[in-house]
Amino acid sequence: MTKSDDCSIIPLIDAEIRRCRKLLNSNSIKKWLTRAFEVVYYLSGEGSWKLLAHEQQILMAAIENLVPDEREVLHQQLHQDFFVERTNKMISVLRFYEEHEDLRVQGLDFEDRWLRVHILVNGKKQISNVNIYRGLVFSVETRSPRKAYKGTEIRVVKVVDGNGADSFTRAIDRQEHGTG
Repeated sequence: MTKSDDCSIIPLIDAEIRRCRKLLNSNSIKKWLTRAFEVVYYLSGEGSWKLLAHEQQILMAAIENLVPDEREVLHQQLHQDFFVERTNKMISVLRFYEEHEDLRVQGLDFEDRWLRVHILVNGKKQISNVNIYRGLVFSVETRSPRKAYKGTEIRVVKVVDGNGADSFTRAIDRQEHGTG
């Protein structure tokens, strides 16, 4: 099995999850299947039930840049159960089990809000992105693969508003598909 074969199985798993969710109407079965596939992601090194240290630091810096009411709601979100999907080396997506409406940050600003976190990694400048989508923390994007941050010193320099055009997800789409 080649490395490209390993990567091609993830979209198949995702498609199978979507297909099973449509076929099954029972919430308990849906929850069980979701957890089962998360175990597969975990065992393959592509997910976990907690943020890595550098993801946590970047996310907290972004949240602390917001006004107190918004910060409070986002902190409450992070106290809920979630799974961190890491099918890309540089993008971590949070999947909340329960999407409580009262734990969403309200307003048009949070339909697709991007925050750019300027950091120093062992003294070298980098930019990371945090996305809040439909009022929920959605993703943490880093410039380097997550393994590069292990054992490094990270210092947050500043946090500024960003936009989706600057996201690494868009850059990957442009590179792989010529769109985005």
